[in-house]
Amino acid sequence: MNFKEVPVETKSSEALKRAIRDYGAERARRVALGYETPRLAALLAQKYVDGMINTAMLLGHTSKGLYECIDDTVSELDTDWKPNMSKRWNGRPADLAYNVPTES
Repeated sequence: MNFKEVPVETKSSEALKRAIRDYGAERARRVALGYETPRLAALLAQKYVDGMINTAMLLGHTSKGLYECIDDTVSELDTDWKPNMSKRWNGRPADLAYNVPTES
């Protein structure tokens, strides 16, 4: 099967996954340069993908495979992303602290 014969849904899903991985790679680069923490990079990636998934669903596509892709990407950025996400959800109100040293 050549690419032209692949259903639009599959092409779109693969393009979205590629975009997620590319975005994750850019966040990882910024972490490596010391511009942002792994925790912030993971949060930004999650929010970026939330918007992508919402847009894809509005255009009639499914989110199949996208959540697994973002979980993998976020895990590479922040190995403690699940506990960090829980801390963010449990903290009220959620906020960002600027230039505060964190353990990473």
